[in-house]
Amino acid sequence: MKQVKCAIVAIGSELLEGSVLDTNSNYLAVNLSKHGFTVTDVRMVIDDKNKILNTFNELFTTHDIILTTGGLGPTFDDLTAEIFAIATKRELEQNVTAYKHMADRLTQLGVTIGKGHLRQVELPVGCDLFDNKFGTALGFGTEYNGTYIASLPGVPFEMKYIFENHLIQFLIDRFKPEKIHFKDLIFASLPESIIDEDIRTFELVDTTIILNAGKAQLKVKFRGKDLCEIDKYAKILVDKYPKNFLGYDTDSIAKLVVDICRTNNHTIGFAESCTGGMVSQVITDISGSSNIFMGSIISYSNQVKINQLNVAKTLIDKYGAVSSECADAMAKGAREILGVDYAVSITGIAGPTGGTDDKPVGLVYIAISSDKKTVVFEERLKGDRESIRVRSTNIALFKLLEAIKN
Repeated sequence: MKQVKCAIVAIGSELLEGSVLDTNSNYLAVNLSKHGFTVTDVRMVIDDKNKILNTFNELFTTHDIILTTGGLGPTFDDLTAEIFAIATKRELEQNVTAYKHMADRLTQLGVTIGKGHLRQVELPVGCDLFDNKFGTALGFGTEYNGTYIASLPGVPFEMKYIFENHLIQFLIDRFKPEKIHFKDLIFASLPESIIDEDIRTFELVDTTIILNAGKAQLKVKFRGKDLCEIDKYAKILVDKYPKNFLGYDTDSIAKLVVDICRTNNHTIGFAESCTGGMVSQVITDISGSSNIFMGSIISYSNQVKINQLNVAKTLIDKYGAVSSECADAMAKGAREILGVDYAVSITGIAGPTGGTDDKPVGLVYIAISSDKKTVVFEERLKGDRESIRVRSTNIALFKLLEAIKN
């Protein structure tokens, strides 16, 4: 069975100038791939008729499916429908269904229909329509010279709704792509080079492996037609690195922490310095975290460490705020003050300034305190300020997860 090749075209000058981040292309690529489609081209194009038209014409010759996002609104630079019609050699007409949808939405919002809104419902004659529950612009598509081209709104939650509820099943029924099996393994605190050495020994036939190294996390992605082969080699890695293995098909250490705390009826809290509340944020991003997360103390200054966490001033004077001793005292203080089963403290130098020969940028101490013991870990991290803070957050959560498991 041949591959069904897909191209994604994100339309909008705001994307190329960097004022808006193109998350739509990533979402579409991931979800098309999961359903057996092969994404071979992703483009970003400014709001220019000729550039968009040339892009469409080029992709028509090489792809089975073209998906576009953006340019469906009522303003002067929303050109997608017009160029879509030119590229597929169709006339534009005021689409009755699209007009009614738009009018109903605007009436609900108390907005009067203007000339720009009428432009928005000028769509290619005979095109397929895909309902948009959340916006005024419907998705639309048609076949041209054997290629199916569909246009979706640029607003991410509108695009996702149309894709998930209408377009993806339409494309599956039309193209019947070959099923591809997916399995993602998530490891923490494991170098990419170590896994790479293992993978080089695998005798793969119908499986592709992709490595995504993040900040203190490593995702090993298995893709292939033979599920037995995928399971065989996935098991080898899981069995070889059990302490580093977080789970399948998840990229959130925070969710794993929340889940295990809820299962074991544990409560947690934090004392954060260099991470400035980042650990607390990723935990509270998880639904249900209020059952297990009691709070945190953002002890950025020494005075807050002393006054709120009961860290002795003499300890800081002797060892410094970035020290094993200070991290130990911070975690113990947080556990007592917050009344939690497990407390985590983080103190370090995120940079780019503040480092010394003895305590360079990237030096971080993480302590995990329970009623059994308090353990301190020293980390020497590389990267910019943001990278160090994110890595510190992920390592702290991984150490907490280990502590709870053990």
